[in-house]
Amino acid sequence: MSSIVTGKKILVVDDEEGIRDLISNELNYLGATCDLAPNGEEAFGLYRKNKYDIVISDVRMPKGSGVQFVKNVLSHEIPLCVFVLMTGFSETTPEEIYSLGVKVVIHKPFRVEELIASLEQVI
Repeated sequence: MSSIVTGKKILVVDDEEGIRDLISNELNYLGATCDLAPNGEEAFGLYRKNKYDIVISDVRMPKGSGVQFVKNVLSHEIPLCVFVLMTGFSETTPEEIYSLGVKVVIHKPFRVEELIASLEQVI
């Protein structure tokens, strides 16, 4: 099955293992290769070592939020790939998130089809 994510390397970051697995299983099915991280701190370490086409990250997590993850990438002058942030609740407004270069903000709960449709719009 060919899709917009076929052949893409994607980092999925969420402190909830079930959400990480749900997203990565669907993306793997569509032909992507996924790495997983439980928080922004570990995600930043992976991001520094690997080249990703897309990052899909939760906003609120212990040990480094998704917003802090994006700020770390920018402060280290590492090129920003396509970032998608997911949130159920955030102290940060969508406008603030978009101003960092994030392409999509998805509100939880969501369907995986919504995530894929959002990726199709920004890739």
